Amino acid sequence: MQEYRDVLEKEQKILADQSKEYYSRVENFAYISLGILVAALSAIIGSSSGCLDRRAQKLSASLRQNYKAQSPSPGSSWNDSSGKRSRLFNFEYQRLKEHLESINSFGKREVVWLLRENMAKPEGEIAALHSVGLTCVTTSAPKVDSKDEIKEALKNADLAIITFDGSPETKSLLGHASTAIKFRQPPISLLIYTYGHYLNDRPVQLGPNDLEQLKDLSSFAPANFPATLVSQAQSLIIRNRSML
Repeated sequence: MQEYRDVLEKEQKILADQSKEYYSRVENFAYISLGILVAALSAIIGSSSGCLDRRAQKLSASLRQNYKAQSPSPGSSWNDSSGKRSRLFNFEYQRLKEHLESINSFGKREVVWLLRENMAKPEGEIAALHSVGLTCVTTSAPKVDSKDEIKEALKNADLAIITFDGSPETKSLLGHASTAIKFRQPPISLLIYTYGHYLNDRPVQLGPNDLEQLKDLSSFAPANFPATLVSQAQSLIIRNRSML
């Protein structure tokens, strides 16, 4: 009888060791999968969207920390603990995956920059947008009194930017652009860029009539400095994506 018990105990020990080895392999596979996910998607987006990539790194660190916190405690079974860890991993893994996909999508958003005819292309500002991950930036100089041309220019835009110098031409451009996008679904935002333009030795600002043309838009914002333009472009792209 004692011999029979010894055999059972040995078999139970072997099964327990095999179970731990199995779940250890599952855990290692989970970490490897996580690493592949982060590395692959980070390679896609590059280092251009740094603040978003840092957020992904924090999520990854949170996943590892929380996952380790679910280690078996004295008196608990390995299977119970591994089940909790598996559920936690699946939840956090999906959360990280969705966030990294959002970062990748961020870089593919289309920004259309409207200029009046013969206005210089804002090379420096476009380079700054590229540096934060907004690489799909195109410029267009439609006829300022042509509703159809302006609407066509903005048809695929996720964000519209207008260089506004206070002239009658850019006021017309602003009005037609507002009309073209006010009923767009999904909605898009409009940035009005005034940096470097002056009227009567004062920086150009939007007047009451200009603001009246913008009142029906889902979102718009003036930008009077390059840094303001870049930060607002990022925020509005993320905001509009969250509304989809």
